[in-house]
Amino acid sequence: FKTEATALHSLGHHPQIPELLAYFEEEEKFYLVQQYIAGQTLDKKLRPNQPWSAEQVIELLRDCLNVLRYIHDKGVIHRDLKPSNLMRRRQDNRIILIDFGSVKQVSTQIIDGAGQVKQTVAVGTKSYMPMEQMMGRPGFYSDIYALGVIAIQALTGVEPKDLPIDDNGEIIWRRQLNPRVHYQPRFLDLLDQMVRYRHQEWYGSAGAVLSDL
Repeated sequence: FKTEATALHSLGHHPQIPELLAYFEEEEKFYLVQQYIAGQTLDKKLRPNQPWSAEQVIELLRDCLNVLRYIHDKGVIHRDLKPSNLMRRRQDNRIILIDFGSVKQVSTQIIDGAGQVKQTVAVGTKSYMPMEQMMGRPGFYSDIYALGVIAIQALTGVEPKDLPIDDNGEIIWRRQLNPRVHYQPRFLDLLDQMVRYRHQEWYGSAGAVLSDL
């Protein structure tokens, strides 16, 4: 708990992250006190069969990727990015990244006697987790993958659990797009790369995704 609170504290002040005001333990329970954000989480705005436009999804991606680039530069992985942990702030419509309860600092990974990084407990929400994270090996790619899945959910109006997977482990989602709408092929390719099954094909950083975007 103290490690997670320290990681949150290390993020300092960012306009799209609730400020950590205090943390303490009382009667064997742990408490985080954070800045209150007035707004609505994205799970209330992502409705089945009500897809967003490509422009809306690009705006969402840009907003979120800027926050991810910031926390990753600080050596922190969120690990549980999902619509209910992204809040659209009422006062300015900006996306706020909330609920860092699963936060992990890269620098606190345990190295065993053979020099290998020990696997951690898989934390997150299955529909938004890459296989490596399910196996207990989270990384910056965990947050990028999750954001890609959220973007696909917004663009198609289909929940991730309802999207089929092909024999290679890839998400089959393009057939869910509106055939009457023209989408930029490079944008669709970007989303594909964000959610690749093979880790060798993943984006290395949020900054790289932003650059392509």
